[in-house]
Amino acid sequence: MCLKELLKTNIRSKRQFELQARVMEGKASKLMNASHALKAIISEVNDNAPAPWETLIKLIEVYRMTEKLTQK
Repeated sequence: MCLKELLKTNIRSKRQFELQARVMEGKASKLMNASHALKAIISEVNDNAPAPWETLIKLIEVYRMTEKLTQK
């Protein structure tokens, strides 16, 4: 359940805050995974050569992952 849906429901305040915290923790975890993937990509890239296509595909996947999180 996303934060918007939680706010629309009539759940008691404490429970709603607990649910919101869980949603945020889930998003934070996914962002950390994206950060780790991006750091792995950075370690693969050489400043003096173009990035291999495999690395660019990984970068696109990380971008899509973070886009999904920011849209919700």
